[in-house]
Order: sequence, then C-alpha cells, then structure tokens
Amino acid sequence: MSRHPFLRLAPALLPALLLAHSAAADDMRPTDCDNLDVRLEPLSDFKTVECSTSGQSGFGGESAWTVQSKIEAFDAVSQTVVFYDHAGPQTYMERQSPRDLFEDGIDYDVKGSWEKADNSNGFAIARFFGSFESVQTPCFAFARYGGHLSGTTGYQHRVVGIYCELIPSDQPVSTIRIDEMTGKIDADFF
Repeated sequence: MSRHPFLRLAPALLPALLLAHSAAADDMRPTDCDNLDVRLEPLSDFKTVECSTSGQSGFGGESAWTVQSKIEAFDAVSQTVVFYDHAGPQTYMERQSPRDLFEDGIDYDVKGSWEKADNSNGFAIARFFGSFESVQTPCFAFARYGGHLSGTTGYQHRVVGIYCELIPSDQPVSTIRIDEMTGKIDADFF
C-alpha cells in the first residue's frame, strides 16, 4: 500500500509550548507498539501500524523535558496519526484546541473548512477537509489532556492527532466514525 500524502506531517505540527518540541520529533526512532503508553486497540483493526518514540528533549538542563511517541495506522478506509507527549517533572503543556494545534501547521487542509470543536470519548474534536492531489477527503483533528499539575494551567500528558479518510467525499467524517476511532485510542493516564 502506498503511503497517503497526509503522513508527511511535519514534526513541528505540535507547537513548542515550553519545549523545543521539534527536537523531540526529529529524534523519532521505530519501536514496538507494546512499549508505548498510548495505544490503538484492537491493533487487528488496522492493516498497518508503525510506532516510534523520541528520547528526552527539552530545555533548561535536566529538569525540563518531554518524550514524544507516535503511532501511524491504516485501516481499509482511513489513516490515523496519534502523538503522545509526556512532560517531565518541571514541564507542562497548555491545553489547546485541535484546530489551534494543527490548522497553521498543515498544508493539505482546505482553507475555511475547519469546524468548531466538539467532543468524543474525552477528546476535543475539530472536523476539516484535506486536499490530496486535488481530491478532497474528510478529516478530523483531536486532542486530549491529562495529569493536570496543581498550581498551573498545564498538563503532564497530551494525546493529539489527525484522522483522514482515504475515500474522496464532500461530507464530513460522521459522528459515528469519530466516536469509533477515538474509542480505539487508549492511554495509561485515562
């Protein structure tokens, strides 16, 4: 199966909040999916799944850092990319909407197609359309935070990503499909 163009997501998609985030993403290396703290379940629902992780990266010496994991998965009609960021003990991530995280960082979205955020299985959801080789496909971005750090506005855990269907359509991703796909994302902190 050839890789769909949307998997060329730039590491800088997820903005550096307190961290040099792109440094972690540049250091991604393949890993066994069982070694990650975030999962797509059941894995048998996907034709292809690739997992990777970064080492610690950050700023401020040893006290401020993050580790990022990534899952890229295809099923018969779609592909999903899930990023998990785990902040170190003196580091946190501010909550942002999926649209704020991704709209300015991707170049395949149809401008003006982003809808306001909704919710599904604890994730904030923003629907949009992607355009791949002049073909429009329905997509959605998602974000979920956990591990609120008292005395701050930040979180220690963040799971974000993008789902796109591989079938051209002028209809957005259905609520049923969004619920189905976000229901497959599991993490140790939720």
